[in-house]
Amino acid sequence: MSGLTYGIYAAGQVAATAGPPDDPAAIDDLVGGLSGGRPFVVREYVHFLGTPADPEKAQVLAPERRMRELTMPDEWYRTGNRRLDLVLCYLPEERDLDGWLAFIEQAVHRYGALAHFLQITLEPNFKLPWIDGSSPGVLDALTAGTRHARRLLDAAGHRDVLLGFSVAEPPEFLGGDEEFWAHLEALAPADFAAHIDYVGLGLYPDAFSPVPEPALAGLTEHALRQLREESMPRAHLGPDVPIHVAENGTPTGPDHPPTRPPGSTS
Repeated sequence: MSGLTYGIYAAGQVAATAGPPDDPAAIDDLVGGLSGGRPFVVREYVHFLGTPADPEKAQVLAPERRMRELTMPDEWYRTGNRRLDLVLCYLPEERDLDGWLAFIEQAVHRYGALAHFLQITLEPNFKLPWIDGSSPGVLDALTAGTRHARRLLDAAGHRDVLLGFSVAEPPEFLGGDEEFWAHLEALAPADFAAHIDYVGLGLYPDAFSPVPEPALAGLTEHALRQLREESMPRAHLGPDVPIHVAENGTPTGPDHPPTRPPGSTS
């Protein structure tokens, strides 16, 4: 366990759901207490909503403001041994590859010197509302966007920024994701896999239905093994490409209050 680097998404906005306004002082205390000065990942999201942007999503996600500033001031991400994990989300109502590539250029110009990890798209393998897999043209947004981001990062001298994408697993979730992996399998490694430094996993075994605590370990292992041994080889991504648990947790709500531990069914 000592070799693992942990992290958090500490803001209050999650897709269309928002908590109380972000409290920078409380976030600083939280992250400082969790990290203890050790390397610590802080995850943030900025969104491309199309040209023009969908008004409903723009009101909730505030993409123009997020391109100007993240949850905390820039300097905060450079101190305390923090590593910014920045996700570029693709959420237009219609296919808009040109607008997306321009957005990536804007994001690299704004945050390239600040980011440690740059993730292109969010879980493009499943068609969930407010998640990139539901957006028209998402497969090309991932592959063309990754190549474009790599060129931009290299040209700007940000060769230390690690470039990746994330998926939800296992494939039986929502009936499978064969189309996604078949698309990556058909690409030559030089067109996609060669540009990937890591693959992120959205790991939520207890998020959408009650799961007995003893089953959590097996479900977690299943998702990781499926990604490593079955899915990633199809995309020409070998065992040298790290897997990051990019997201993990259990949503709270009327049937799952914050006081109930993961895996609890009562």
